Amino acid sequence: MKAYLLLTDRVNRDTELLAQSLEAAGYSFHTISLAYDGFLQDHAWNPFAYYTGALDGNRTGKPLYFNRLPVPRHWEITGNFSDGEIIDFDRRRARITYAFPEYRRYIKTVEWLNDYGRICTSDHYDRFGKRFAMTVMDAEGKAILRTYYDSAGCEAITENLVTRDIILHKDGRDRVFDSIVSFCVHFMHEAGLVAPHIFYNSLAAPYQISEYLGRREGITGDDILFWQEPVPNGIPGNMRTILDGSSPRTRHVFVQRADAYDRLVSLGAQKTKMDRLGFVYRLKRENKGTPKALILTNSDQVERLSELAEALPEITFTVGALTEMSRKLLTLGTRPNIITIPTISGERVEALFEECDFYLDINHGREICDAVNKAFFHNLLILGFSQTLHNKACTAPTHVFRVSEAEQLKNTLLRAVTEPDFRKKCLADQMHHAMAETPQRYRELIGGITLSPMQDRSAGSARNPLLHSDEEK
Repeated sequence: MKAYLLLTDRVNRDTELLAQSLEAAGYSFHTISLAYDGFLQDHAWNPFAYYTGALDGNRTGKPLYFNRLPVPRHWEITGNFSDGEIIDFDRRRARITYAFPEYRRYIKTVEWLNDYGRICTSDHYDRFGKRFAMTVMDAEGKAILRTYYDSAGCEAITENLVTRDIILHKDGRDRVFDSIVSFCVHFMHEAGLVAPHIFYNSLAAPYQISEYLGRREGITGDDILFWQEPVPNGIPGNMRTILDGSSPRTRHVFVQRADAYDRLVSLGAQKTKMDRLGFVYRLKRENKGTPKALILTNSDQVERLSELAEALPEITFTVGALTEMSRKLLTLGTRPNIITIPTISGERVEALFEECDFYLDINHGREICDAVNKAFFHNLLILGFSQTLHNKACTAPTHVFRVSEAEQLKNTLLRAVTEPDFRKKCLADQMHHAMAETPQRYRELIGGITLSPMQDRSAGSARNPLLHSDEEK
């Protein structure tokens, strides 16, 4: 058993960043995600996946493409890059939602509709293209019951979404749990994942699991909360329990948002139990200042693009879209320094992030391809307008302008292209805003609360550790 465990409601971007930061600092641990949508990462554990056999390692297949879903003859499946639907002549039978990233159009859920257009059941599909669960709705369309199936299609788990009870069907008997907390603790014991040091990033079930282990089972430990959310009104009650020293296991809070830390301090949070701690970022490449700016959009409303291209002829502006482009954008593409790429492929998108050194977040409408986050990790300098901004966490405030300040954006972009020292300062500001940390600081702060990474040499035999120390590789 490893000494460290990362426990989260779901594996999202912040959880991945935390995991990467812990790995960079030398920590070896398992991760548990409590939510299961069928697309669980290879490195993660989950109680629903565990008891349905999805973690056995013998599953094969690939995600189900939206138009490969079996439907009755003469029914039609249609879809765009955001969702799909199933049509029976003039009647809509179902809605299809896609797994992330949506542009790949892999099925995540199929929501079947009744005669009144309300959802009556939802089928859930996994990354192997199999239906692994079904949710039943009441007459108002509210989810009330979810059944999980094993690889043979037999019922493995029943979850009452109203009472929150969970029934595990195993070895010919049923075992009832009153909450996801007790269900997960049971799973942790069976899988050998109860650890003396738990890192978690939610005051919901992950915090409650830590408390359950300490209060109800008397298992001692040194746990840490990594707070990754805003603090809108006051210090959350569960966090107060930690800050005043009343938690049986959680010893400290690391706040991973600058605004949240400042807010907690203003509310009187005890600094002795709390520190700011961002992330250790793994950037994919160097920024060489190549005069190429990238814009990804599915809208033809790209703010001030024509003005920027006219004022900065030395810079090439590439505009990519997953869909066909309007005549408005294609006309802009006739300019010598604007390249338009309609129906762009995923491979071309990746290539552009390698070729370009600047990203302009100036398109109206929804973000596509997780563009700003990709730009950040490819070390592109990100500039944008406040009216079009899609990702504040990755964009330094000094690089965000109002549309009426387009001249300032233009001047900043020009200086970044022509003055290497200025570009480096801008990139440093971008990293500072994103709370970039060093592995050493992680080791120093966490090591003062739990074991140091060098003390953790217990190589567990359980499946799929999230990350390994160099010694274990």
